Amino acid sequence: MKHKEQGPIEILCEEIDATFTKNMESISILIAFTSVLVSEIEGMVRSAKTIAHLTGEEVLDETEETIDIVKSVLIHSDREELIEAASKAHLNVTVPDEGPCNHYIDMLSSCVSAIRFGLEQPCRSRHAADAADHIWKRKYGISLFDRHTSTWRKQWTRDKFYEALGVAAEA
Repeated sequence: MKHKEQGPIEILCEEIDATFTKNMESISILIAFTSVLVSEIEGMVRSAKTIAHLTGEEVLDETEETIDIVKSVLIHSDREELIEAASKAHLNVTVPDEGPCNHYIDMLSSCVSAIRFGLEQPCRSRHAADAADHIWKRKYGISLFDRHTSTWRKQWTRDKFYEALGVAAEA
């Protein structure tokens, strides 16, 4: 009996307890989901810039440049072009090992990983769920877990996934 290979959307749905149908497994859905996550990061950046005068924490110019790099990956629709663009973006979307962490760039790197590794065949990537988890934790400041945390994280990610399905349907 031949084992059925899962794609990145089926793996994501499995991770977040969302209903999966085989017509969901498409590059456009993966791009839409990643785009929704990038939009979340953009919103976080806008908020941080708005209150920077209060917090004293400036958003670095490289953050917005990195958002543009990631968005340039998401304009592709061909599998090979996406993988190549994501691979190139990874060279520019990395957080240095030394010095302070730019969490926005780190989250954007997770989004690039969702595309790059999600499109490998066979797909073994859980990067889409990991990217969503990473953004959710930063957005809500989650570092400690209780019995409700996993349910809340999965529900937030499912909401983003369903939003992405709507985006993909409109495209």
